[in-house]
Amino acid sequence: MLLSLIVTGLLTGCAQRISYPAFPFPSHHVQEVMNDLAKEDREIWEWWNKLAILALQLGAVEEE
Repeated sequence: MLLSLIVTGLLTGCAQRISYPAFPFPSHHVQEVMNDLAKEDREIWEWWNKLAILALQLGAVEEE
């Protein structure tokens, strides 16, 4: 009885998949402008890289 409750709980937990919206990638023009800004300001460069890493992580989560 206990085993069937555990299995049922696990299956129910796995069945509830959350769907996230796709990450909005910037256009080519926006990428160029941001790259120019990043060359001038280290803080922008760091933020831009963190944003790129987040986009990759979100893509990996959506594929699973």
